[in-house]
Amino acid sequence: MIVSVLVLVAAGALDGGMPSTIDERARFIAGLAVGAGSVLAPLQEARSWQKHALALDAGWSKLETNRLSLMSAWAAEEVTPAINPKLPLVYLFGGPDAISVDVIYPDAPVYVLAGLERVGSLPVIESLTTAEIEKGLDSMRAAMRTTIDQSFFVTSMVSGDLRRSKLQGVLPLVLLMLARHGDEVLDADTIFLDANGVPSHGEVPRNGVPGLHIRFRRGGGGEARSLYYFAQDVGNDALPSKPGLLLFLKGLGPYNSFFKAASFILHDRHFSKVRTAVLENSESILQDDSGVAYQHLKPEKWKVTFFGEYTPQTGPFSDHWQTDLKAAWDAAPKRPLPFRTGYKHKFGSTMLLAVKRSDLQ
Repeated sequence: MIVSVLVLVAAGALDGGMPSTIDERARFIAGLAVGAGSVLAPLQEARSWQKHALALDAGWSKLETNRLSLMSAWAAEEVTPAINPKLPLVYLFGGPDAISVDVIYPDAPVYVLAGLERVGSLPVIESLTTAEIEKGLDSMRAAMRTTIDQSFFVTSMVSGDLRRSKLQGVLPLVLLMLARHGDEVLDADTIFLDANGVPSHGEVPRNGVPGLHIRFRRGGGGEARSLYYFAQDVGNDALPSKPGLLLFLKGLGPYNSFFKAASFILHDRHFSKVRTAVLENSESILQDDSGVAYQHLKPEKWKVTFFGEYTPQTGPFSDHWQTDLKAAWDAAPKRPLPFRTGYKHKFGSTMLLAVKRSDLQ
């Protein structure tokens, strides 16, 4: 019966009927009900979708209780008053983690995320077979596992989970998180940055940076906001052949930066160009200890506030202990961090907020 309904619905959409909107597709993959008049409404009767909705309800409730609500309250008290919250927000190495910045920086008009994950696509869902929909929904839940449990996406797991279905790459994950956060998705386009950092449409040239642009608004009201995602290696050797990302970021004007579970990439001399760009163009940097090394946050240029506790890393990043950061942390007033995040999501989570002194009043 489900297969017959799916075939009829898909045929209606493809024969000139009203296809699903991007917001309806975002809600469907997020396990949220669409309106009765939507072409996707009959597909919600499938057991696979109802299983998907229940699982995401439970996972998102856990995420909201353990992290999101705490992050929101903390940011409103500690971050927003200390920065210009209406600047664009840049989140390099964040991959599809739209929810973190949507919660911490609710007033930012533009979010820019970047990572190595593929941009991906979200097909017209009603054109898929039942098996394709089931596989796609399964892959979405699998890809969300680490961010619900650990607060960050693992690139290899995201790429593997989503490559095996029709819901591929970053786009469906970002749409899922926006929908779950109560945002209305207005439109979503795949784009690329040309060599001058200008967003364009069409086939990505060899020197272009593939990306996506999503427009959304909060709770179905207010002004439209933009979210960009760009897939690029930002190492020193890779940037000369694809210079568009750094030029695009510079064109945003001053912005706020955010780093979490960033693999200590900016500690590496092979990433000095992007680190320099971040330090030059950021008005503030909010990060755990895996972002910009503390030695680059000179006290004459940056006012730094410390939250949580600075403890050693374990596992593959255990050699990234910063003696100067530990000394500064111990000497500074202690500020609590009411949630766990980053690689130390089990204990000892760390965040610091650096604000450029030239902009302090």
